[in-house]
Amino acid sequence: MRFGSINGSLGRDEMVTALCVLDAGVALYMVKDGVIGYQQATFMWDRQEQLVMSIYEQEPDKAFFLLFINVLGHLTRSVLEIHDLHRRYGKFEPTAKFIPWHDAKFNTQT
Repeated sequence: MRFGSINGSLGRDEMVTALCVLDAGVALYMVKDGVIGYQQATFMWDRQEQLVMSIYEQEPDKAFFLLFINVLGHLTRSVLEIHDLHRRYGKFEPTAKFIPWHDAKFNTQT
């Protein structure tokens, strides 16, 4: 709750968007979604939406996993552009041999 109180005195560009205490829990911000109830705030496309703090402490052993998913989602949306990873982060040249299996049952239409 102290984390939420401190963030409450800050603007969106100044606040800390997630707090992870390993083996204890995670606090992060969500926005209301008419379809599923709440979804993780992106801090990009939902800047006009009201934030609510979500605290995950029921499964403390999953705190790092929740933080990892949160950070990976943010990186995918804002920095990595994961859908274009092969062009943006080096040219991938396959070195494997390709062996055709034309007569294999899995390659024939049934």
